[in-house]
Amino acid sequence: MVTKERRQREFQKRERMFLQATRRLLLERGYGALTMDQVAEALEYSRGTVYLHFRSKGDLISALVLEAMEVVDGLLEKIDAFDAPSRDKAVAWSVIPEILRRLYPDYVTTQRILETQTTGERASEERIDRIRKAHRAIQDHLLGIVHLAVEEESLMMKGPMEPYDLLFGLVALSWGTMALRSDRAVLVGLEELLRPKGAPTRNFDALLDGYGWRPLSTERDYDSLRRHIWRRVFREEMDAIEKLHGKNPSSSTGGGE
Repeated sequence: MVTKERRQREFQKRERMFLQATRRLLLERGYGALTMDQVAEALEYSRGTVYLHFRSKGDLISALVLEAMEVVDGLLEKIDAFDAPSRDKAVAWSVIPEILRRLYPDYVTTQRILETQTTGERASEERIDRIRKAHRAIQDHLLGIVHLAVEEESLMMKGPMEPYDLLFGLVALSWGTMALRSDRAVLVGLEELLRPKGAPTRNFDALLDGYGWRPLSTERDYDSLRRHIWRRVFREEMDAIEKLHGKNPSSSTGGGE
């Protein structure tokens, strides 16, 4: 039994090492030039050992996405434990894409790769299914916050608006901003869009104000709240980002600069 558990730990450790090597090779050479042989050689393992963990390049990429999703699971748990009104929780939720962008800068790229793989490079259905479930959990978590706001009566559905309409706007703004910041190629000639300091957080606040989600930004200092969220809710992630990038994300409004 002890031997089996030790082998499992060694297997998991080796898999993490393969993922670290893959992330580095992706950054250096790009997906097109990446091969399973290169991943094996980077750690002085045989190609067959890599295939014990991953069936294809696509499987490697999907594992990178899942690694980030495991981090998100922990972040959602921290938001659940955050004893605060619904809008405060929504603001905390909006910080998650920024944490992903800072700690996993290849997240958007790996997602795009998964969508364009050829048949021979495809990830296993098991991993793809886990990614779908992880993304659904992120969506459902925010939807739960919206429903909480309605129950608190801090948010009133107006006209044809429904919770899923709000969900679309919040996801499009926060995760769309992450995609733009992570892949500057889509903004060639439009770089000025990302110049205004604090623009993403101001737009997020304006969007929630437009929904009538109280307290409004005229009634509360949400920049101070974001600094509090970084330092109290996501302290571990803030320290990791500061160590990696040499800059404390809470020093800017929402860490989005």
